[in-house]
Amino acid sequence: MDCRLIVLVFTGTVLHAAFAQTRQYYFVNRTLNWTDAQSVCRRDYTDLATIESIADVEAVNRATSNYTGFGWIGLYDDLVNSWKWSIDDSSFYGDGETDFRNWNSGQPNNLDGQQHCVQLLSKGLGKWDDNDCDEEKKFVCYNGK
Repeated sequence: MDCRLIVLVFTGTVLHAAFAQTRQYYFVNRTLNWTDAQSVCRRDYTDLATIESIADVEAVNRATSNYTGFGWIGLYDDLVNSWKWSIDDSSFYGDGETDFRNWNSGQPNNLDGQQHCVQLLSKGLGKWDDNDCDEEKKFVCYNGK
């Protein structure tokens, strides 16, 4: 697989992009709550990152390789059907892709009943943790089909 890393600068924000298959992942070095991050991703890219395989985990890790904090991705608890991806177009996903999860040990735990959005854990681990959607974090977007 041909992988490339590109650093882009827009209005003082550094973006890292990792390319994998038909998706390009972008780390946005701006802190927002999950809903506002989703809006930015939908406006400037396709959506918050959807991660459907270990290959996607690796591509996101490359895009976030210089960041040691937490970052939003597009998984959230809709409080009806449980965890789902921000992009809600069934034709977007292949078999089993909507079911891929990379939770950290003991997660999700819905601490205090308020953790309905998902963040990447720090240092490129590629593991996920549920968190309060109102917290402000940097985030990962993607472009692709």
